[in-house]
Amino acid sequence: ADTADLTVDLDAHVAAVGRIAAEHPNAFVEIANEPFHPTQHPSLHDRATLARLAALIPGPVVVAFGSDAPGRSGGGDYVTVHMPRGDTPWEHVGALAQGRDLVTKYGRPVVSDEPMGAAETAQPGRRDNSAERFRAAALLTRMTGMHATFHYEGGLHARIPRGAEKAAFDAWREAWTILPRGIEQGTFRKLQTPKGEAYESRLDGRRWVLTIGGPSDPPAGLTRQSTWRESALFVGK
Repeated sequence: ADTADLTVDLDAHVAAVGRIAAEHPNAFVEIANEPFHPTQHPSLHDRATLARLAALIPGPVVVAFGSDAPGRSGGGDYVTVHMPRGDTPWEHVGALAQGRDLVTKYGRPVVSDEPMGAAETAQPGRRDNSAERFRAAALLTRMTGMHATFHYEGGLHARIPRGAEKAAFDAWREAWTILPRGIEQGTFRKLQTPKGEAYESRLDGRRWVLTIGGPSDPPAGLTRQSTWRESALFVGK
């Protein structure tokens, strides 16, 4: 980070990081966060440079080139993307629906590694304090087959989540108990609906439909599994 203002030997730096990471079986390496950013050295704006640097990482270490716009990332063993956050409350949740297309496009694990962040106070386009929207975001992320990190203001300062951040984190984690194991391998599509937005996953003869952005009636043949104020999950055959 901030390589535009630092005197650094990028090759030596990345090679050293790779040697350290290779000593730990749970280490992942991302060459550059937002390599296109003006705070990064101009050479990092070229993804060919990222590929050259990634080649310096020892083979057993899982590596990604770095996050760009969802359709302009790629390279490496996995792909990191920064999904759109939008300016309206539910926009950052609905934007995650394009995740299935990204998984298909890149043909490898795709990680939404800096989605909308949680904070005590909402900031349009940057932070949200709605636990319900973070729960819906995690549900939709899993349904599309993407992976994700939980992004929050306190994480910038290595602080354990608290207050609204903790509530958002707890709701986020529910996605791994509400949806079944393997849902990422199911089929996924966006449904036409007269109000709000709805998304469907099918797996092993069962259907899950997530509605977001407002109250919704149960889709035909499905029963309400969980309901919140502006989102709901329905399940059936």
